Amino acid sequence: MSDPVEQERLQVLEESEGLRDRVDADEDRRKAALRAQLSVRDRLMRRVQVTRFKTVFEDDLGDFVVETRQMTSGERFQAVQLNQLLAQSDREPEKYAEAIGGFRELARELCVTPGLDDYWNGEGVSDDVVIAVVMSTLQQTMRLVGEALTSFRKE
Repeated sequence: MSDPVEQERLQVLEESEGLRDRVDADEDRRKAALRAQLSVRDRLMRRVQVTRFKTVFEDDLGDFVVETRQMTSGERFQAVQLNQLLAQSDREPEKYAEAIGGFRELARELCVTPGLDDYWNGEGVSDDVVIAVVMSTLQQTMRLVGEALTSFRKE
């Protein structure tokens, strides 16, 4: 005779597997319907929104992650210009303020981590965090662009 608790556990596992299969099937149908509705242009633009990168920070409690989306070409250009402006800021403090303002604006646009929408404009934000988020996203986007250039699929 088998244990009733074990039988119940097995039944719950079977039911959860069935639910997981139904959720997966629903997700597949949803994606197929979305694919049918979107143009190639829409899908290319969507790709920027759904491609995500993580920048890892550390504090006294350990590691935590800020997630950003892929940069557009214009955002990449802006990040490079801001970085150049920042490099010149040791001679002109107003250039530092201009660069940090631009980095904050980019971070606000790129960040997809919930709860950080207003963070980037606040007085408590550290400049090194803002710069790190933008430059990390730039680096990861450029890596992705490089990989894409070498992995074209022929039709």
